[in-house]
Amino acid sequence: MTSQVQKAKSFRKLHVPSEPLILFNIWDPGSAKAVGEAGAKALATSSWAVSESNGYTDGEHTPLSFVMENLRRIVEATDLPVTVDLESGYGDTPKKVGENDRSCLKGGSDRLQSRR
Repeated sequence: MTSQVQKAKSFRKLHVPSEPLILFNIWDPGSAKAVGEAGAKALATSSWAVSESNGYTDGEHTPLSFVMENLRRIVEATDLPVTVDLESGYGDTPKKVGENDRSCLKGGSDRLQSRR
């Protein structure tokens, strides 16, 4: 698998002035694989699609632990860069939002380990 740092560098290189980067929304590992196999250069999660496809409503009503587990599974399913729609950051303070952002950068894996 491609490392997180390599994915971040690859994602940055896709941002070229006057050449729009088109991101396709995915919601689970299967959709990530299908969109990747169709030729996407990067993937983006959709909070609405993740929520609705799993019986939740959008607007941070999906448990953060579920969001992180889903992110971990998506990241493990593809070598492509993945952006995550974390809505408002799932936090009441800048510190908490920052912690959640850092967890996303690690593919959600540190959040999963810390809750066990």
